[in-house]
Amino acid sequence: EYVSLHVRYTNRAAFTLYSQTLGFEINDIEKGYYADKEDAYDMRKMFKKGLEKQAAEKEKKQGKVVKPAGAPASKEEKKEEATEEKDDKEKEEDGEKDGDKEDEKDGDGEAKKNKNKKKKGKK
Repeated sequence: EYVSLHVRYTNRAAFTLYSQTLGFEINDIEKGYYADKEDAYDMRKMFKKGLEKQAAEKEKKQGKVVKPAGAPASKEEKKEEATEEKDDKEKEEDGEKDGDKEDEKDGDGEAKKNKNKKKKGKK
């Protein structure tokens, strides 16, 4: 969900690289982390999945229900999806019927053109 690393407090070059170039953020400062008792930045970069999880937890605390990506749909969502699919299918069928009518009209026109060509002796 995330990758983490430690950077010496005095290592400005590494800190700049990780924070500004690679997008790491300071999670914590660990006092006396190194053998010489120097402090270290505990830095993390969140993966997409970790960011989604954080957002879901935040919204859950605010009282909103958030479905994680890839979670199974509820019964209501399945019904709604089935209804939408049925409506789409009906629209497609109506469109095909309209298209058939247009084809019939075009077919009549084609028949007339062919008839006229025959009268003129053209193929």
